[in-house]
Amino acid sequence: MLSGIAGLALSPARPAEPGVPLRARRLPISLQTRTRVNHQIRLSPVRLIGHDGTQIGVVSIEDAREAAREVGLDLVEVDPNARPIVCKIMDWGKAKYELAKKEKLAKRHEKTLEIKQVKFRPGIDDHDFDTKLSHARRFLEEGKRTKVTIMFRRRDLRRPENGIRVLDRVAEELGDVAKVETRPGKIENRDLTMVLVPLAGVGHSTKKPAHAKPDGDGQSRPEAAKDQARSEKGEPAAAPAGAAAAEPPEPVSRQ
Repeated sequence: MLSGIAGLALSPARPAEPGVPLRARRLPISLQTRTRVNHQIRLSPVRLIGHDGTQIGVVSIEDAREAAREVGLDLVEVDPNARPIVCKIMDWGKAKYELAKKEKLAKRHEKTLEIKQVKFRPGIDDHDFDTKLSHARRFLEEGKRTKVTIMFRRRDLRRPENGIRVLDRVAEELGDVAKVETRPGKIENRDLTMVLVPLAGVGHSTKKPAHAKPDGDGQSRPEAAKDQARSEKGEPAAAPAGAAAAEPPEPVSRQ
């Protein structure tokens, strides 16, 4: 494997972190960042890791490329921040495929957390309050976290208790569908916020679809209604499920 670098004195491999072997560290390879491969790697020397995970040691970049070429694989820069940089011999095409597969699977399992927002003013009138409250109630009934924000004008900052009073009123009105997750703290950028989360069971329907109940003759109610409509039009009723098809009558011979 390493006939091209035979006889070269290799310095012993040193872990980049005290007490943590290089093989046990998580090498920062990602499709989100540009990874240098083969002749794109310019720095020399490099700390080389074999394709089977063995630590070869610190070698020149030319010898590292030759070692990768002998086994028909690629030389990949896996830790550009270390000194010397860490490179590994691997199948880069297969590694990219596995990384793309893992990242796609991770995105699939990510839970998208949607937060709705409703904004109030400290001196809001009752009509606007009821309108915005109905929006917040609808969001919570859909199972979404809702952020209630009090927007202060400059002159409103003299009486911050007015905004707190509005938040308390919102929490009280929506107490049947939500609970307070984050209580109002400091006023930031002239905004005072509170986060509400739906109560358990709110926003998820637990009713199962009703199945058609059969009548006394074994037919379901929708089928019985269809048969009644056929009889009114003079058409024959449909045979019940599982019944044998009626044979056509034999022709009568005339003498």
